[in-house]
Amino acid sequence: MHDLIDRSEGYPALKLPEYVKSKVNCYHPFAALSDDAFVLNQAVFYVRENPSDGYRSHLEGLVWCKDDTLQKNYLGFTVNLTTVNYVSPCRIEEAPEHFNLGDRTYDFFEGYVLIDASGVVHFVFGTDNVDDYYPCYVSHPIIPGGRIT
Repeated sequence: MHDLIDRSEGYPALKLPEYVKSKVNCYHPFAALSDDAFVLNQAVFYVRENPSDGYRSHLEGLVWCKDDTLQKNYLGFTVNLTTVNYVSPCRIEEAPEHFNLGDRTYDFFEGYVLIDASGVVHFVFGTDNVDDYYPCYVSHPIIPGGRIT
């Protein structure tokens, strides 16, 4: 498993592969594959949920599915990167704690957004309502993209 979230300090700090880490402030080709998977810079990622109990859940990790076996295990299919429909190049940014995106309000959010150079968010993942007894795992594309307000 290639877990890319470090929870050692309590907050979910994102760990990225070296080839992405060296380009953190750069924008990379992005495509959403599903509610819990995306491609960034030719790398396939799966956003993994960790349910605490029946009604509580949170972001457990971001898995880098760097080969066909990992893709089949996590996504249920193998991604053909030559046929992926990319949208605007995006970069991963830490999301604000409180924000609105379209008609959705995120409060006490710990997570990340994939955002393009014009400020449009195309994917969001993390844990919402972290201050509540019932936190909520969040992972989904924003179609069409929206701006944080």
